[in-house]
Amino acid sequence: DDLWRARELRAAARRIRVDNPEAPHQLRALGSAARQCAPDAEVEIALGEAYLAYDREILKAATAGDPSAYRLQALRHFIRARDLCPLAAVPHVRLAANRRHLLRGGSPATYLDRAKRVAPADPQLWFLCGTWELSEGQHERAWASWRRSLELSDRFLPEIFDAARPHLSARDTVRLLLPDEPDALLAAAEYEGFAAQMGAADRRPVY
Repeated sequence: DDLWRARELRAAARRIRVDNPEAPHQLRALGSAARQCAPDAEVEIALGEAYLAYDREILKAATAGDPSAYRLQALRHFIRARDLCPLAAVPHVRLAANRRHLLRGGSPATYLDRAKRVAPADPQLWFLCGTWELSEGQHERAWASWRRSLELSDRFLPEIFDAARPHLSARDTVRLLLPDEPDALLAAAEYEGFAAQMGAADRRPVY
């Protein structure tokens, strides 16, 4: 029964539309329902992600309300998820990105290192780590994280290349980000945004 409820709560949290005016009420209702069930790390992660998404929506729309309240609620869910399952990677990444909002805890790098240890084969994790590292000016760490993400999958190649474009030339992108993997090289050469940046002369060696 608790397993079924947890599955339903996770699904409900992922279905919330953050542009819906009723989203805050739905989030509070789901949180209340979650407290009536057995603790579940995945439910806490789903709720944390939903609160973060709503916080971003408020910031984007510049509507009334205090976005930090939703951000802090998201962090409470991620902390509970981390405590319930220290081997879950997402809470560590989210806590690293929001370390300044925590009264105590490890450094952002400590959280990210934990995440990388517990999920070394998750391309999304390495993509998120690289995104945060770039935002903090840690360029070399970002390139290494994104290269690892692309070694595992080309799923985030467009996002990585678009984010790296202001910082790297086409040749440096190939040198620093692209793994020696045929699928990744082909995906890069055929990605429209990168192909336009490279030009034919740089694109041919990638093929």
